[in-house]
Amino acid sequence: MPIMQEGRGKRMPFLFLSPSTQYFNPYVTTGDERYWMNALADEMMPYLHASGITVTRNDPDGSAAQSIRDSNASRQDFHLALHSNAAPQALAGQLRGVDFYYYPTSEAGLRMANILVDNIKPIYPLPDRVQARSSTIIGELRRTRAPAVLTELGYHDNTEDANWLTGNLDAIARALALGVTEYFGLPFLIPGQLRDAVVRTDGDSLNLRALPSAEGPVLAQMPNGAPVRILAQYDAWYADPSGEKILYLTFDAGYENGCTEPILDALAKHNVKAAFFVVGNYIEQNPDLVRRMLREGHLVGNHTYHHYDMSKLSDEAAFSRELTSLEDLYREVTGEQMQKYYRPPQGIYSEKNLEMAQKLGYRTVFWSLAYVDWYQDNQPTDEQAFAKLLPRIHPGAVVLLHSTSQTNARILDTLLTKWEEMGYTFGTLDELYA
Repeated sequence: MPIMQEGRGKRMPFLFLSPSTQYFNPYVTTGDERYWMNALADEMMPYLHASGITVTRNDPDGSAAQSIRDSNASRQDFHLALHSNAAPQALAGQLRGVDFYYYPTSEAGLRMANILVDNIKPIYPLPDRVQARSSTIIGELRRTRAPAVLTELGYHDNTEDANWLTGNLDAIARALALGVTEYFGLPFLIPGQLRDAVVRTDGDSLNLRALPSAEGPVLAQMPNGAPVRILAQYDAWYADPSGEKILYLTFDAGYENGCTEPILDALAKHNVKAAFFVVGNYIEQNPDLVRRMLREGHLVGNHTYHHYDMSKLSDEAAFSRELTSLEDLYREVTGEQMQKYYRPPQGIYSEKNLEMAQKLGYRTVFWSLAYVDWYQDNQPTDEQAFAKLLPRIHPGAVVLLHSTSQTNARILDTLLTKWEEMGYTFGTLDELYA
């Protein structure tokens, strides 16, 4: 498994990004497979570049065979092919689902496929149909020198799948790019707007490097006290890029089923302060638990009043009502003002949503580590949860767990102990955004 991080002799990773060249596969809505996969790749590029990944794109007018040759002709650490699917003629328009294919003997391919599965499940309408599959016949898996994954991002002959992909390009691109950075063990960094700042050092100059690595080429030196402009984006965060072994624990709380109290007990035992993102019915039905969260020093954040797909709300008044109605309810129950942290339901958003949240004074909180823990009738075993949450933890992770998970309630005490034994401490969102 290639992981390139900071340090002597290390380098940042190279990714070959291979969107489909198949212009002859029309979408049932509009456009074709080549058009939409290249549009998706375009959306991924700023996230990948911001996170220090060197990307080579295939020739959109070429062929799959040429993409393989070009990938093999250069030094690549991973090959990611972007495709959408189509059903056999007899089932045209009837199938749905997202598949991530890997070569059966490739451990690296399987690892990437599983990471991408976990990142896409929260944003695909049918998460139980997001799967990792092995294949020995796909050329971009069998013939590439670098480990590879080929995606089939829904069925373009199915109206629902086609609309999902074309209507959520940025969310899908972000989820895929986040998976790539997780695979390489890199912090996920976001390009965005300019902010003014001042260099503060112990007197030495600050090196400005081409990559987020101590081995990145020095582009310029900035003396102590120098004014600079840095990038940000709508106060939205996925992870702490500092590289320090600090974790930020967050819980999404859509309803209560008896799991929150043992979760709070475990947090109190370890003196860990978490953030709980709640919805309207949670506050209405569980005021004592909300007051306990506040009393024990936890942050209670805004997960919207109704848990709608907020990406569909472009009207500022409607968007504002979803957040301010929850604020009003929280104030009635606790006597306190809700802290201005917002998590979009399912992590689905538009850039307009981020802008509107910022205008309301909110900081948007996403995550860099999660696992499938929200299905009540298909809870992971303790062993499965540890297998997801221990090897994939990383410095600066914003961890998303669901307070409805019986597994989380059982394992949290042990999980916190294990993370502490790995050298991690726990921070708060106020510290992350400071």
